Amino acid sequence: MDNEALKQVFMNLHERIIKEVNPNSIIDELYCRDVVGNDDMRTLREIPDPKIRCRKLLYTLRSSAHPETFIHLREALFYEHRDIVEQRRSATKCVPLCL
Repeated sequence: MDNEALKQVFMNLHERIIKEVNPNSIIDELYCRDVVGNDDMRTLREIPDPKIRCRKLLYTLRSSAHPETFIHLREALFYEHRDIVEQRRSATKCVPLCL
């Protein structure tokens, strides 16, 4: 599944991600992959509420110019939130993830 298709899938899961994901490890992983830059990292870390931080992260990713933003998000979510990735897979009826 390409980045644009994943973008739409994750935007459809927006509310679930905000409710269930503690964004700290996701932010760290995306920062290590150069998806989240220094300024965004500082801004996100300054937000004390995890749900608001997660919402801001998704907004930041949505406007990202990185060509593999949502591919990297899928990989970051896979280890700690496999159920969300599995819901994405079943909702789109695609083949199993190859990570």
